[in-house]
Amino acid sequence: MGLIYGLPSWLFIILIIIALFDLLFRVLCLVDLLRGKDKRSQRDVVTWIVIIAFVNFGWIIYLLLGRSKREGDIRDEKWV
Repeated sequence: MGLIYGLPSWLFIILIIIALFDLLFRVLCLVDLLRGKDKRSQRDVVTWIVIIAFVNFGWIIYLLLGRSKREGDIRDEKWV
């Protein structure tokens, strides 16, 4: 196996997959944030955009803390 940028090619491929996964979730979280119809202030939206776009894996923070509950969301159901 050859070296790509000093890394084994298998490791380089894994890093590319992780980077694409991160990019995909950043885009999905930004779309979710901007299409949301909740009552957020403009300052909150800009803050979340900065967190999602510039913090490493900031989309995880958004999904855990920033995403608001929406009607029909599975988080609204009570599990008995």
